[in-house]
Amino acid sequence: MSSVNLTYGVKDKPGFWKTLLFAFQQVLAILAATIVVPVIINTSKEGIAAGANMSQSAALVGAGLGTLVYLLFTKFKSPVFLGSSFAFLS
Repeated sequence: MSSVNLTYGVKDKPGFWKTLLFAFQQVLAILAATIVVPVIINTSKEGIAAGANMSQSAALVGAGLGTLVYLLFTKFKSPVFLGSSFAFLS
């Protein structure tokens, strides 16, 4: 078994520009995942037949507020984003 050399250790902190780049990458991933769920719901045959109309804005606001409440309860010790789930789409 070979040893794994990590680029960053658990307590390491990347420089400002790398942190900014990583943050932008994370925002794009979060934004795409949060917006895709309402798009799928609104365009599916089952969703249209049931009269489902899910707002992308409401999904973003709900994810943001949910994340803020979670962070307040954990006293900002657990950096987690709470967003849309694809679990109920099937």
